[in-house]
Amino acid sequence: MKQTFDRNTFSRGLLMMALGASLVACSPNESAESNPAAVEASTASAIEPASPVPPAAEVAQGNDEFAVTGAWVRAAPPGAMMLAGYFTLNKRQGGTRRLVGARSDAFGDVSIHRSFVEDGVSKMRPAGALDVNPDESLVFEPGGLHLMLMSPKVDVSKGQRLPIWLCFEDGDDIEEIEIEFEVRAEAGGEGNAG
Repeated sequence: MKQTFDRNTFSRGLLMMALGASLVACSPNESAESNPAAVEASTASAIEPASPVPPAAEVAQGNDEFAVTGAWVRAAPPGAMMLAGYFTLNKRQGGTRRLVGARSDAFGDVSIHRSFVEDGVSKMRPAGALDVNPDESLVFEPGGLHLMLMSPKVDVSKGQRLPIWLCFEDGDDIEEIEIEFEVRAEAGGEGNAG
């Protein structure tokens, strides 16, 4: 029997193993030695066959306090060193919180930027921390707020899903919420790969 190599499936498997390792490594109070169940769970998820998953744009992600929809990264030519991520963030409950940044093991640097036009010239600047008010949406979209994703550490191609953590002030600490971003060509889902 002839076996074929599916690069997308292989890339997803590597990404899942890296994600599993990063989740175990990010746990503030437990090491892999003290939590063998976490190691087993991350290993099992990396080797089990992938089941069909709806595009990230169709699934609300987040937690009880925040809902994120439409999470996507614009596909770029191979070798591109700068990409952009977009999503809509809704505050479900509680008081105003501050989005202070983002991070991802898939990129060398992740920051929040705002695009704008000044004197007929398109420009971009760091947006700084952003307040997220209850029952309001914070929209990251082309031509406005976006995540600036610098120096990819992995091959980024259409159909791939990349974990990015949104970072919120939580008193003296930072709360991180993992969001899965789908790589695609257009905001509306055109160009999605299965």
